[in-house]
Amino acid sequence: MTLTERSLEATRTRLAEIVGAENVVPGDRLSAYSAFGEKPVAAVLPADEGEAAEVARLADAEGVTVIVWGGGTKQSILPVQPRDGIVLCMARMNSTIELDAANLTVTVGAGKVMDDLQRELAQARLFLPLDPVDSARSTVGGTLATNSSGPNRLLYRTARDMVLGMRVATPQGTVVRVGGKTVKDVAGYDMKKLYIGSWGTLGAITAATFRLLPIAEASATVAIAFPDLGQACAMVSAVLASFMRPSTADILSHAALPASMRSSFDLKPSEYLLLVQAEGAVEAVERQKRELAELAGRNGAREIFTLDGADEKELWRQRKEVFARMPEERPAMLIKGSVLLKKVYDFAGGLMGLQGVETALAAHAGNGIVYGLVAAEPGQGERLVAAADRLQQLAADCGGFALPLKAPRLEAGKMRIWPPRDDYGLMRKIKAELDPGNLWSPARVPGGRA
Repeated sequence: MTLTERSLEATRTRLAEIVGAENVVPGDRLSAYSAFGEKPVAAVLPADEGEAAEVARLADAEGVTVIVWGGGTKQSILPVQPRDGIVLCMARMNSTIELDAANLTVTVGAGKVMDDLQRELAQARLFLPLDPVDSARSTVGGTLATNSSGPNRLLYRTARDMVLGMRVATPQGTVVRVGGKTVKDVAGYDMKKLYIGSWGTLGAITAATFRLLPIAEASATVAIAFPDLGQACAMVSAVLASFMRPSTADILSHAALPASMRSSFDLKPSEYLLLVQAEGAVEAVERQKRELAELAGRNGAREIFTLDGADEKELWRQRKEVFARMPEERPAMLIKGSVLLKKVYDFAGGLMGLQGVETALAAHAGNGIVYGLVAAEPGQGERLVAAADRLQQLAADCGGFALPLKAPRLEAGKMRIWPPRDDYGLMRKIKAELDPGNLWSPARVPGGRA
């Protein structure tokens, strides 16, 4: 069931009673909660988990779809959820509930913006090793719901390794606590990992407790220009096989770089830039800088740059801008491949070798994750569908999968969104148990469309 004009006013009145009339978004502002131009019929901003749970109970009673909204940075990721129900925006639930510096933990509301959290933690010389590319807008809840991490996952791993506990408003309108404040605070199944990467299909994360790390004494990034992709990938393999433990190893093609980065490194159109960041004690960072330079020289590097301080921070700020905006003047697709480490070159090379389209590459090469931007000429959107099919087959051959993340609406409807797997049936059973009415982000049920 969806909200109709007849029932909408009554539902909005009930929502206003729950969260306050000023926290029910008026119709002329609902476009801020849209994707593909589809506006929701209602959007609410609860102040706490009690209000969020009450909204969930209302939706459950009326059989209305619920879409959980953090910063909105992932709402255009395929499959896009039609806006035919209530958007539950967590923006007001943004407090730091407890910072326990002595025990290296922090508990925060789901609406806390990631960069805001990092600035608070930095005052205590601590940080959370999650750095999604859209951290200036993405929230804690959204980062966990989409299992976002960032380039530094090479050293620090992912959200599932950082979360100690969380609280969740369920589709039935109850609030449950999973995990706690200690690493071993789990009895039975580790339920918190079920909600990480659930994309709002199982409820709304309302708060989370993370383990923290001290800010490193020193850091530096070695940027290395290579004449071709094969040499850049060989360098990554050499780094992974060494005693070095960098936090990042990202490869970017010329077309993926912002103009200012191309100029800074004088990168030629056929070249690739490898960014390797080292963090830790001063002596350890200095040693890794020397070893990286020596290793790069042996692997055919054209030029080596070392950045630290403000220059290094600016470099990674610009790195976050890669693929932040999709081309508007022609059809384009953003695709993510996850493949075996030894197959990164095969998949990335296949991506860059696609015919009839223009391509750009940005890869967390040390983790086997490759992002590609594929653009076609106006009126040739069908080439994106063919490219997606080719890359999905190539990813499977490389021991992994490829997911189209963004594409024009027409072309997206012709693409296979979910990769072939044999556990979708089990996932659907979990979904049916926790959300019997299939009301929470139903378009994003795993394997929902082959």
